[in-house]
Amino acid sequence: MGLEASIRAKCVPELGLQLVDSDGRRWGYWPANESGGVQAFTSEVEIMRGDLCQILHDGAKDKVRYKFGTSIARYTDTHTNGQGGPVRVEFTDSTAENYDLLVGADGLYSLTRKLMLSADPNPPNPLHALNQSIGYLKVPIAAEPGEEYNATAYIGTKGRCLLTRRNNPHELQVYLTSPNLTKRLQNIQDVPTQKQIFASEFRNAGWKAAEIVEQLLQSDDFYSQHEAYIRLNPWSCGHVTLLGDAGVCCSANGYGTSCAVVGAYILAGELVRHVVAKADGSCRSQNVQTALACYEKKLRPFVEVLQEGLDEEEDGSGGFQFKDWYIPVIQHLAWFASLFRVYKLAWLFSDRCPKGWKLPDYPELQIKSS
Repeated sequence: MGLEASIRAKCVPELGLQLVDSDGRRWGYWPANESGGVQAFTSEVEIMRGDLCQILHDGAKDKVRYKFGTSIARYTDTHTNGQGGPVRVEFTDSTAENYDLLVGADGLYSLTRKLMLSADPNPPNPLHALNQSIGYLKVPIAAEPGEEYNATAYIGTKGRCLLTRRNNPHELQVYLTSPNLTKRLQNIQDVPTQKQIFASEFRNAGWKAAEIVEQLLQSDDFYSQHEAYIRLNPWSCGHVTLLGDAGVCCSANGYGTSCAVVGAYILAGELVRHVVAKADGSCRSQNVQTALACYEKKLRPFVEVLQEGLDEEEDGSGGFQFKDWYIPVIQHLAWFASLFRVYKLAWLFSDRCPKGWKLPDYPELQIKSS
């Protein structure tokens, strides 16, 4: 799409990741990777979600028609019953349109995925919940004099963790994670109640938690979710396919955006390579099916590596129970790593790209200069 320059111009000036204790004392530090290869916590390209969304939106707006304020309600895929017609999509605003291909990129709790699987009399449940809840927010906490642009992680008791990072001196982006909120947040949809639950959990967690909780209750920029992953085979049915978290969510392991962008690139490449338009402008069904099969064949090895180890126990705990005595152990391991400059510990920053897997090349997608 020719967006690399725009993305790099919006990169966060993050120098690295530090681990601190309740007094703010630094125990470990991992500098940003600026040379490619195996990535650290702060990658070569680190960008805020809102900035990336804006860049992608602006890069496609001249060739894409956006519809805001509505979402899919149901669809009819005539390719699955042999009629060979379009996918008829009905929206929540009572409008309907026909498409040659429906791509569900509607997140972890994808309605498109639910509708796609409903045709199966015994549909699988691809969503595997993990015993972690995550809250995201921005708070107006200004940088202190001389403060560097570092991501800061804090591990508190009862498995409560805080992560902060900033891309400007006026705002702090905060991530709150806890294994203790799954039942309390179950079926809670209204944001004020979610905020109260997170506030009660983190108010006495230590470090900057009390200040962050005070801002949390006033914040207009907050959302939360349960950590989970999606395992589904196949990702497509007829002329409907899934992309990103809707089909291949890898949990909150830091690879979600990469997996979605790589998946979109491969899907686009296979569609351009295999789909041949008829004289009337529609798509040959067989070619679309071939493109979707190739999309899955090429992307699945990458996804399977990212999902390694994400097996759950029956209680959804993932087989891991946090103990408070882990905290000093983690702190001293971080101190050891920093002392001996072991910046790329394999157990922290492993190269998750499968051996032998290479990003496919699609000359058909190359931008032609005008």
